[in-house]
Amino acid sequence: MNQNVTDISEALLVMINEMRLMRETIASQHAEICQLNRNIGRLNVDLRKRDMQIEELKAKLAKYEAPDKNSGNSSTPLAKENMKADAVSRTKTQRKPKGRKPGGQKGNA
Repeated sequence: MNQNVTDISEALLVMINEMRLMRETIASQHAEICQLNRNIGRLNVDLRKRDMQIEELKAKLAKYEAPDKNSGNSSTPLAKENMKADAVSRTKTQRKPKGRKPGGQKGNA
């Protein structure tokens, strides 16, 4: 009978040791899973930022691939342009200001 008690206590010690090893393994796997989840979260944020940048760049590129038609870049006559563009082109001066006063300049004979 003493032999059976000793065998059981030894078996329990072996099982306790195995359980401790399993707990350590589970704890290390849990830590690794948490780290991987943080990495996935960061990568998802980066991916969303890049998707937004791609959409912005596509919108900018679309302007250059198909610019609005006007008399300057197509065979459309000036009379066919919309009124707003026409008003802007007639009222906006093409000259750049030089900072001088209007009229004759000093030294002009």
